[in-house]
Amino acid sequence: MNYWHSSVLVYSNSKICLIHFAKELTKKLKGSDVVINCVDPGAVGTRIFNSINIVVGTFIKLGCILLFKTPWYGAQTALYVALDKSAGEVSGAYFKNCEINRPVKRAYNDKTSKELWKDTVRLVKLSEEELNLILE
Repeated sequence: MNYWHSSVLVYSNSKICLIHFAKELTKKLKGSDVVINCVDPGAVGTRIFNSINIVVGTFIKLGCILLFKTPWYGAQTALYVALDKSAGEVSGAYFKNCEINRPVKRAYNDKTSKELWKDTVRLVKLSEEELNLILE
C-alpha cells in the first residue's frame, strides 16, 4: 500500500470512528439535554497539503481550487448544526450540506460502536466513577 492510499484510508477510518463514537455517546446520554451530531463539511480546500512536495502540491492546490469547497463554504454545515434550532432538536444525526444525511454503510455497525466506546474509555483511562459522572 502506498503512502497516499494509506493516508486516505487512515483519514476516512477516523471519520467513521467519529460517527460510531457519536452514535454510542448519543445512546449513553439518551434522556439528557445533551445533543450530539456529526458534521461532514465535504471536500474542503485547506492548507493541509502545503507540506507535500512542490510538484504534487501544485496539482493538489489546483484540484482544490477547481473541485473543493472554500473553507467558508465548508464551515456552513458546522455553523448550521451549532446555531439552527431545528438541528438542535435531533441527536445522533449525521449532517452534510446543512441537512441530515445517511453516512456510509460502514457506520451502521452497533458492535463496532460499542467496541470503539470500550476502547476509548480504556485508552483515556476513565475510572468507573469518572465515567458515571460524565454520563449522569
